[in-house]
Amino acid sequence: MRSWDPEKVIYRGSRVPVVSLGDRAEVVLDAFKSGKLDRNWIYELRYDLMGGSEEDLPGFLKEVANSGIRYIFTYRGEPDKSLRIYRISIEAGATLIDLDMKVARQLADVKTKKIVSFHGSFQEAMRLIQEMLELDPFVIKIAPKFSSLQDFLDSIPEANQIRKDLQLPLCYSPMGTIPGMRFFSCIYLSDMCYVSWKKPTAEGQPTMAEYDEFIQLVHAYGSDHI
Repeated sequence: MRSWDPEKVIYRGSRVPVVSLGDRAEVVLDAFKSGKLDRNWIYELRYDLMGGSEEDLPGFLKEVANSGIRYIFTYRGEPDKSLRIYRISIEAGATLIDLDMKVARQLADVKTKKIVSFHGSFQEAMRLIQEMLELDPFVIKIAPKFSSLQDFLDSIPEANQIRKDLQLPLCYSPMGTIPGMRFFSCIYLSDMCYVSWKKPTAEGQPTMAEYDEFIQLVHAYGSDHI
């Protein structure tokens, strides 16, 4: 079993890519075991999209860990069920879990490292930053929805200031179909960048291949931001 320390991988300025997986659990396990998915990446396991049960979760996470995979465990769903699922994942040895605020409030005292997430408007996210910090996060994750390029551009100065002020990593993942938002954020506003494997698990998520091509272009043109 390969253990990992999130603090050595995700930190201020890390800009680490995370591959979000929402395929069925058996497909994901096969991809890990067969080497279709590189063990050098970090993976988000979106268990709510995988079709697995509460009973199957401990065995699934054990197999993932035995495959040498570094993972973030995520479950989006009804609060009571989410709490049960997260408690099972913690007991099964999850190293890093991603919690919506409504669930994070009820798991604030757990010792497992937490990504505390907010999905909604940019303005509401800014109002909730202090409350998010009170929930003992390892990472603050903000996923605001933008309906226009101008709205995204208008948010950049405040988002950039938040990133400078935080004493912990920030994941800034704008949602929407506006081209370029995620790539810009990966370079200038975020310490983590979520990408997809076969299909996106969130609107606007680039693929692994698109992310690789983008990073190669940035390196080729000599940017000092990577």
